[in-house]
Amino acid sequence: LLGLTPAEGGGPRLASLSQAVRLPRHVGLLLTELRAFAEDTLGAGDGAAGGPGGVSDRRLGQCARILRVSAATHGRTSVGAADCLLLPWLIWDDPEHLPLLQEFVRERCVPGTAEEAGSFRDLALSALKDLESEMRALARSPEFA
Repeated sequence: LLGLTPAEGGGPRLASLSQAVRLPRHVGLLLTELRAFAEDTLGAGDGAAGGPGGVSDRRLGQCARILRVSAATHGRTSVGAADCLLLPWLIWDDPEHLPLLQEFVRERCVPGTAEEAGSFRDLALSALKDLESEMRALARSPEFA
């Protein structure tokens, strides 16, 4: 991880780094497919309105920004499959939907066996915890008070 501290201007620097991260076309397509899956499978109403199971345009934009922050935090210049494994955690509204969303994303991002998928899941959870810790530290910094 980058190890950005608030004293070093971690918030502004991370924001700048994440804006420079490329969101590949296939990740954009994954976001679109994930929205359709959530709306069709999870019983959404109007997805643009973000109804039950729906994914609003605003939420998709937030997901794209978080994927960029994840990649930047890990020193990458492009969003990758490991970053995309965060998507189910960003999309679900109902705890029962989480396993379905995880399976959907894993099938598209993780090649190989179920064991490999489990290790990627663990990696993604670890990355999410690291990101949450860094975001909490930034939120407590005097710059953001």
